[in-house]
Amino acid sequence: MENNKEFEECVICKKPTTTPIDLPISKRTNFIVGVGEVCSKCMLEVYCNINPFGEE
Repeated sequence: MENNKEFEECVICKKPTTTPIDLPISKRTNFIVGVGEVCSKCMLEVYCNINPFGEE
């Protein structure tokens, strides 16, 4: 993922996700309606209310 412009940016942490920009919303796994695309880490921490990495 050298060229971050080809991938969505997480709306929470602003890091690039693994989701291509041109992937339809209906096929995205970490898209939250009314919020946008989030990375897997933020999805687990915020949306699922857990912290799998043990960070505080």
